[in-house]
Amino acid sequence: MGDISPVRERLAPLVAYHLSRAKSVIGEEAFAAAAAGQGGKIGVVGAGVMGCSVAATAAAWGADVLVYDVAATAADRVTRITDRLPTAIVGYDADHPVARDSVGGCSFAGDLDALADCDLIIESVTEDIQVKRGALVELESRLPEQTVIGSNTSTIPIGRLGLEMRRPDRLVGMHFFHPVWQCPLIEIARGPGTSDEAYAAAIGRCLAWRRLPLLAPDTPGFIVNRLLLAYGGEAMRLLIEGVDPERMNAAVEAQGVRWGPLRMLDEVGLDTVFRCGWRLAEVAPRAAPKEPILAKLVKAGMLGRKSGVGFLRYGDGQPLGVNPAAAHIIETYRQDPPPAAAPRTDQEIVARILRAIAAEGQRIIDENPDARSQHDIDAGMILGLGFPAQRNGWAARRGAFRAV
Repeated sequence: MGDISPVRERLAPLVAYHLSRAKSVIGEEAFAAAAAGQGGKIGVVGAGVMGCSVAATAAAWGADVLVYDVAATAADRVTRITDRLPTAIVGYDADHPVARDSVGGCSFAGDLDALADCDLIIESVTEDIQVKRGALVELESRLPEQTVIGSNTSTIPIGRLGLEMRRPDRLVGMHFFHPVWQCPLIEIARGPGTSDEAYAAAIGRCLAWRRLPLLAPDTPGFIVNRLLLAYGGEAMRLLIEGVDPERMNAAVEAQGVRWGPLRMLDEVGLDTVFRCGWRLAEVAPRAAPKEPILAKLVKAGMLGRKSGVGFLRYGDGQPLGVNPAAAHIIETYRQDPPPAAAPRTDQEIVARILRAIAAEGQRIIDENPDARSQHDIDAGMILGLGFPAQRNGWAARRGAFRAV
């Protein structure tokens, strides 16, 4: 992974700000206990890629993890994910070496009743409101009343998810980011009924796993996915204006960003992005992608890395260049001739994308300036989306790119 201490040094003020906010919520004593890294006993419901990654990461940081999934292949799935763990899991303050037997910290629950003595349950089933509500109601009927349930929803407000629960006070949002072991950030969203105890428990667990808690508003997309949709939405507008997809990804990644916009969308999953777009349209109509390219790719089963093809092609999980079928779909919707304002240089491509993200960041702050700050946007961009810390995320660019 190389020496990342200079990066952490540049991140120090950002980390200090969010830790201070966390301490003010949970108190000195709970903060100290969480910082000591007490792993606890965790249940994870849903053994998809994200659920498995959460389970493996929690186990690596010392938690005793039980995983439940209705699929019979869940145990094999978790093993495959943990086999791909890197040698160290990134934390906001230090990397944690991963013992190859860390999967031993994960056990497989035969039924939900086995989760009854867990301190915290993380629901990580399909990002569908009815599926999630059904899972939460079922969990509530099987668990002791004091058990906190964290939903790893990426877009659905916690207030909506808890509408059918008898005790929505135990429900809190805990949105992890992919890849979990490289993104030391969790969005913590408090619904209108979430209790102080549940909120504090989620923040404390976040700190114990050396994830920075980003205290997010309970609105569709929270913070990071609104920035993500602005990132991907502008990229698709640029495709229609004639920008080459490979060139776009390369131009952005040359700035030190972990993944260019099309690679990022593929990693998240194009079907997930498509559903996110519909939900975010109510709060962020400009950011939400409306271009038909995304719908066409999803309809054709080209869902990104998980299906082997999306905007790019993949082999053994690695990108192999632009997907020819996606290029054909893009060509179908391209403006001919391209508009006069279409970017001509790599610098103009990057500037367009940054302006779109910065504008959405400003809108998030303007919606609640007393509770939101540039530090929230920076955390989302740097630790959630993988923008380079040395460029100071959104904060350094808000003046240059404020107008869209």
